[in-house]
Amino acid sequence: MSRMNWSKLDNNQVCKDIIEGKGLLSTIHLIVEHPGGMLYETMFFAMDNEINGQWRYKTEEEAREGHAEIYAKILNGEEL
Repeated sequence: MSRMNWSKLDNNQVCKDIIEGKGLLSTIHLIVEHPGGMLYETMFFAMDNEINGQWRYKTEEEAREGHAEIYAKILNGEEL
């Protein structure tokens, strides 16, 4: 799926940032609980379409905080 089509998947989107020159950072509600009670997932898709990171959270609050922390790391050029 191209980056242009990602905007159509907002039905379970919690946070989404397109970071110019770097990629797409997306946090979603997983709908189905994953092992350990994880209900939210953040993924970073780099410009080369590779998944450069994946994080899971139990609560929406944790997911939003994690998304913000990862966003800051990407902007600052820190390792994920």
